[in-house]
Amino acid sequence: MLSALLKYVEPTIPLEEISIMDTQTPDSKHGLEDISIKKTQTIGRVYPYLRIDGYTFNFHDITYMEIDMSGALPKYNFTIVDTAGVFAGSHLPKSDIIASLYIKSSNDEVYNPIRNDIYITKVIPMGKATEDLAADGKGITYSIRGILFIPLINSAARSVVLSGTSKESLEMIARQLGLGFVTNESTTYDKMNWIKSESTFKLVDEITTHSYKDDNSFYTWFIDQYYCLNFINIADILNSADEPIEKIFPNYIGHINNLMNPNEGISKEKINNIPAEFVLSNHSALIGLDTFISSYQIKAKQGTILNDFSRKHRLYFYDPDEDRDNLKNNFIEHSIYSYDIYKIKNDSISKSERYYNGGIDYHNTHDNYIAAKLINKKNLAELDQINLIVETNEMNYHIIRGMRLPVVIMKQGLDTKNEDAQEPNPTSKSEELIQLEKNLQFNINTMLSGMYYVKDIKYVYNLYSGDRFFFKTILTLTKNVWSDKITE
Repeated sequence: MLSALLKYVEPTIPLEEISIMDTQTPDSKHGLEDISIKKTQTIGRVYPYLRIDGYTFNFHDITYMEIDMSGALPKYNFTIVDTAGVFAGSHLPKSDIIASLYIKSSNDEVYNPIRNDIYITKVIPMGKATEDLAADGKGITYSIRGILFIPLINSAARSVVLSGTSKESLEMIARQLGLGFVTNESTTYDKMNWIKSESTFKLVDEITTHSYKDDNSFYTWFIDQYYCLNFINIADILNSADEPIEKIFPNYIGHINNLMNPNEGISKEKINNIPAEFVLSNHSALIGLDTFISSYQIKAKQGTILNDFSRKHRLYFYDPDEDRDNLKNNFIEHSIYSYDIYKIKNDSISKSERYYNGGIDYHNTHDNYIAAKLINKKNLAELDQINLIVETNEMNYHIIRGMRLPVVIMKQGLDTKNEDAQEPNPTSKSEELIQLEKNLQFNINTMLSGMYYVKDIKYVYNLYSGDRFFFKTILTLTKNVWSDKITE
């Protein structure tokens, strides 16, 4: 079992060339060097670099950007003020519908920047320009929608038949498309001949839907912002054994306090770039860091999911080869249970079950092909029963979709003190850590804190956000234990 995500294949997909003029050399003329230097320091860092049909939008043109990584492919939403009237002229994306996006990372030596080619799906005007500008098409606000551009992903699959396990077949498809391949799965037990679908996208979805290792495993897939096809056994992420969060968090706070020693002169920006074990929290010690939770909320729809899936499914399918003398015996039963993430008090709900008709097993697929579809569908839906939505300032490059993430929510605010907590009076570093651990335990919200699976990520840029952070990261997190204990 692997809980960590490992990259087995590097992406080789070709991207559109973009270039930013080098204006920091001393040969620039007409006194423009100061303005140009500011541009090179801000493009892609303070605001997104966006080019459409050869036109690069400026700082005040881009008022909003959203990169939504909750589906199979990243989706993009931009709000653009067309101050130059380019969409009313030759730059409206017609023959060239690929946009180029660049967002600089906080530390190029540690994290990769976001460099995406975007397939533009819609350009929608939002209101009218002022009368003096409308004649030239200037000042009109547009909403631009798009998805990550993957050449040939919506074309017919290259291979008529892929022979192998689901993991092996998905890695083969990733190589064919020039994508990287990331997974936490060592092997699956579902070897068969996978027949091509009408598109490669649908083939990947079909393979993942029927991926099988055992009844306790379930899978998802997506392509991330770095052009990697991710194939994730979510059960292994949720159930992997880690050091208790009661131990991890004091160690992290102590790590931050040591680095913030004024005698060492280490800035918060440098702390953000240290690739060490980290914890996401609203603890006041993390204010200013990209691991600080600026806001959080709970979203729950367990009633809807219980109504749709119940607590237990009885899967039946017809096996024509099972017993020809007794037709009733040809129906095979496969029971599928829910993750018991919380205790249902109502007995009629907790014991509810449904029947699912799996059709006919013709024995031209792997043994658990029919059951795998229901196991994956049911467990993926149940990830949405209870979600923690957290927001952090800036683009958070520490966190990747699909990872296991320790989260600590303080229950009494940012600068919490409890009457049972002791004032620090350490005589050694180890005693200080022990005392910090004791004091923290009084103020931790034990139901909301714990180890989470990063289900979705959304990057948001807002020019008029009202604070000093133009960029924010919004995470949708889920876990398989919701109780008053952090560790079970």
